Amino acid sequence: MTTRRVPAATGMTTLALILALGAPAIAQETGAPSASGTPEAGAQFGTVDELMAATGLDGTVGTRGYAAAGDGAGMTYFVQPSNASGPLGDLAVPTADGEWAVPTGFAAQPSTRPEAAAVENEIARAMTFANAGSSLVQDADRPSPLETDEIVRSTQTGPYPITSSSLVAMILKGWDYTHTTYAADANTCAGTWVDFGRTPDSELRHAHELARWFYVNGDLWLAADNAADNAGGGYQRGDILFFSRQSPEGSGTTGDDFANVYDTAIYLGDGKVIHSRGAGAGVVVESLPESLRRDLSLIARPQWRSAPVATGWPSALSAGPAASETPTAGAPGATATDPASARAGETAAPSSAPGSRNSAVVVDDRDPGAGASTASDDVIVAANGSAGHRRSGLLASTGAGCGLILLTAVLLGAGMLLKARRRSGEREA
Repeated sequence: MTTRRVPAATGMTTLALILALGAPAIAQETGAPSASGTPEAGAQFGTVDELMAATGLDGTVGTRGYAAAGDGAGMTYFVQPSNASGPLGDLAVPTADGEWAVPTGFAAQPSTRPEAAAVENEIARAMTFANAGSSLVQDADRPSPLETDEIVRSTQTGPYPITSSSLVAMILKGWDYTHTTYAADANTCAGTWVDFGRTPDSELRHAHELARWFYVNGDLWLAADNAADNAGGGYQRGDILFFSRQSPEGSGTTGDDFANVYDTAIYLGDGKVIHSRGAGAGVVVESLPESLRRDLSLIARPQWRSAPVATGWPSALSAGPAASETPTAGAPGATATDPASARAGETAAPSSAPGSRNSAVVVDDRDPGAGASTASDDVIVAANGSAGHRRSGLLASTGAGCGLILLTAVLLGAGMLLKARRRSGEREA
C-alpha cells in the first residue's frame, strides 16, 4: 500500500476550500424556513439590517431573525430590481445596491375561524376604553398601564396616555378600562385573553411588536392587494389590522420595524374600527380612514383563552383552545381576577351536571404568563362514558381473578388430601 504525502501548504489550502464550500450549507441549515418548513436556497443573513447592507444578491434569500438572529421572525425574500406593488411592496426592504427584497411565504388567508362569543367579549372590553372619553388621550411619550408597574391614576394626571398599540395589547390581555390602573390599583383580567407567554408587556407597546408576535406565534396573513376586497371576508369582526408603509417612522426608517408596521386597530365590522386616533383624541370608533385602508398590510386573528369565572373554578376550556376547538368565552364584562393569580393551585370542577355521560374534568396548572406548556403540564381526564363504567369493569376483572385463585386453592387442597390418604394406606399395608 502506497501512502501519498500532501505538503502542509496544500493541506491547509484543501482545508480552507472544504470550509469555504461547507459554509453555505451550514448557513442554509440555520436560515429562515420557507412556508413548507424547508430552508430556502441562497444567501442567509442573521437580521434584516444585514440583508439591507448586502449587495449582489439574486433570487431567494433568507434571514434567521428580524431584529436579532434567532428571534423567531426569520423570513424568506425574493430579490428583484424593482419593488412590488400592494401590501408586499409596503413590507419589502431595499438592499445596498438598489435592489428590493420582497418577503414571501405569508399566508393568504386565516387558518382559524373567529370565535363568536370571544369576539363579542373582546369588543365589549374595547368599548369601555372608547366610553372613557376625555379621560384618555393619544400620547406615546408617557407610559400606559401596559408599560409600567406604577398605578397610572396615582402617578399621572388626566387625561391618561394611550396609543393604538397599547389599546389593542391591553384588550388582547383581557383587560377593560375599569380593570386597568387607569381606574384601579391593578391590571386584572375581565374576559377572554391571549396567552402571550413570557413576553413582557413592555415588548407589546408598539404595533410592529404585536405583528411580530402574531407572525411567530399566531394566525397572521397578508391583506389582499385591493384592501376593499377584505370587506368580503378577508377579515372579520374582532380581527386585528396592521398598517405598513415604506419609512414608517420617517425618512430612512424602512426595516427598523417588523414588516414596516406602524399602526394597528381592531375591526368592528361594517367598515368600522376602534383605535387611538390623533394627538387630541383618545379611543375612537370610526370608519376605517382611507389613509389607513391604503396601508393595510397584515391581519391577525386572536386565539382566545377563557378567563376564570368569579367562583375561582376554571372554565371547561381554560387549558386553551386546540386548533380544531371553538371555545366558549366568558360573558362580556364578567369580572375576574388576573389568570396568573386566580389559577395558582386551583383544582377543577366538573363542566356538566352530575351523571352526564359527556362530563369532563380539566386540570390546568399553567400560569397564563408562562410560555406554551408541554403535554405533561396539563392533565385532561374526559369521562366520555361514566366513571361507574370503568369502576364496574375494574370490579368485574377483580372478581374473576379472585374466583380463579379460590378454585386453584381448592384443587391444591384436594390434591394434598388425596396424597396424604395414599401415604396413610401404604403405611397400614
